[in-house]
Amino acid sequence: MCLIGAMGCGKSVLAREFAEILGCSIEPAILYQDVTARDLLQQRYTLPNRDTAWRPPPLVTAAIEGKLLLLDLIHKVNLGTLAVVSRSIFPVHTLFRVLALVEPPVMGPQEAAAQVSSGWRWFTYRDWRGLWPLLSPPDSC
Repeated sequence: MCLIGAMGCGKSVLAREFAEILGCSIEPAILYQDVTARDLLQQRYTLPNRDTAWRPPPLVTAAIEGKLLLLDLIHKVNLGTLAVVSRSIFPVHTLFRVLALVEPPVMGPQEAAAQVSSGWRWFTYRDWRGLWPLLSPPDSC
């Protein structure tokens, strides 16, 4: 599901209320323009001894644990990066849900051209017929 609205209009508040009504736990993921598909599937961090380690990011955690994944600022992400959200590369919990928060496109001439390839369009024109069963209210989250 996708909530479209201007910054500060209450999309996040509505998302939290939605999750509370369904009894779901939220796994938030704040996205940005330079996020890569790898960032959505694995998260690198540094241990105190300066070694590199990997941990599951919000997308993976939500999918495995059956949480509501809250994708905030998804309109900033490249379309190719978002394709990873529609592919399952590991077993997904039956209660896993995705809720995207999107700002509407800016209508200035330069901004409109930039928005054409952004995340809001991916959600608007995607064939979601296979996901309708996922959008029905779960027994519990």
